[in-house]
Amino acid sequence: MTETETAIHIPPGVTLPANSPLWIHLPVEAARVQEVRTLLASGNMLLTEISELILNDPVFTLEILSFANRATGPGSSTPVFSVNAALFRLGAQGMGQLFDDLALRTTPSDPLAQEEMFKLRTLGVQISLIAQILAGITSRENAEDARSTALLAVIGQLLACYKFGREYAELAASMSRPSLIYRLNQDRRFDVRTGQLAYLKSRRIPQRLYFVFDREFACKAPGQAELRFIVDSAYELVENFEHGKFDRYRPGVELPGKSSLRLLGVTPKQQEQIYEQCLAHFTAVRKRDLPPEETPAEVVVAEGAPAASATTEIPEIEYIEAGESAPVEQGFEFSSKAQEFFTVIEDLFKSQRKTDELLSNLLTLLVSAGPYQRAALLVMQNNRKLAVVHALAGQSAPTGKISVDDPISPLALMSTKIRSFNATEVVDFHAPFGISAYAMSPIKVTNLPPVLLYVDCGQARCLPFEGRKIFRLVVGLLNNFLSQNGVRQ
Repeated sequence: MTETETAIHIPPGVTLPANSPLWIHLPVEAARVQEVRTLLASGNMLLTEISELILNDPVFTLEILSFANRATGPGSSTPVFSVNAALFRLGAQGMGQLFDDLALRTTPSDPLAQEEMFKLRTLGVQISLIAQILAGITSRENAEDARSTALLAVIGQLLACYKFGREYAELAASMSRPSLIYRLNQDRRFDVRTGQLAYLKSRRIPQRLYFVFDREFACKAPGQAELRFIVDSAYELVENFEHGKFDRYRPGVELPGKSSLRLLGVTPKQQEQIYEQCLAHFTAVRKRDLPPEETPAEVVVAEGAPAASATTEIPEIEYIEAGESAPVEQGFEFSSKAQEFFTVIEDLFKSQRKTDELLSNLLTLLVSAGPYQRAALLVMQNNRKLAVVHALAGQSAPTGKISVDDPISPLALMSTKIRSFNATEVVDFHAPFGISAYAMSPIKVTNLPPVLLYVDCGQARCLPFEGRKIFRLVVGLLNNFLSQNGVRQ
């Protein structure tokens, strides 16, 4: 790279009005910029890991795409659509020039405006992750571009928030986003959509990405229309989940008449996958963001039924006193085989005091006496980018190590995941061993890497209702044991 433009692109002879959004230089979180700069300087991080940090900020993503596409030098004539490609083109030296430019930008001084900009960044990240899910189901070749592009959907609102500050934040707290955009247009003569397009155009992002947001721009390349529909659908799904209307997308229900998903031409099977995967993501995010005492109950998909809503309550489990026959859940009676299994498990927890021996014996019992064909302990390493099979009972695993490439997978999120339906003809890329019916949950260990307990019933079988209940009870007993005894070798 021999030269890089740092200014926005304004056509010759054009004078910007005083209220033009092009005078605005949206800021990036200073802490995030410093973290990326430090990691690049260390030379110990993969570009994909640095890319994940950048993809958590819409403005950072826009500026690195803009910077890479405005760079001159070998290969610069080829458009850059993703953050990974932008990092590869710019290199450490080119990124250093971008950091210097971003360091000159100022954030709003008003605390309310700062908080609102944070909310808008978070909204952009959620839209981008849902867009990645949609692309993975409907248009896999667009998955990487969809994530980067969807982040830009909130640039217009960020411009408005930066320009009007506290006024914008107070309006945002009292009305819906569409109403707020209309109010700004009517009262302040600020068109959020037009401002966004002008800002994106000034950054010279590739036409393929610009087309997604410009409804008057003609489609000139394959995949452009699909990318637009994916981003629009992602925004729609996030908005409807926020307003408690996500059930209108559940399997077996006709999509809303004006839904962008109709333009994607999703099949009933794809609609089911979209609903299930998006709901799992939303639920994981809600659990992560709420305090422990407010964490909603986990959503479980019953055999032959659509997933429940994110607020579905799971019945509380009632543990037995010593001397009784078996644990009982209100409204559910375990089979005699399950009761025999609990007796064996109870003896195991009473007799074992060494954690490693208990875990090894527990895995063996889950397969030999329980309803499962495989049980495993997975240890997360390398910032949750790698899962190592620490111990295994039953059916062998395809590999001793599992690469975690998707940031919204249950492994990366360290979330509880229980799925009953087993689509034998479909490989589940989020499942640790590719089997779509499984149960997995983190266990409480301290001073050690994160650990998850995993079970499944094989490639050809569903996870039975009783199997799910048994798994929940075992995890509860195990976590209770670990909290009382700690980790003993």
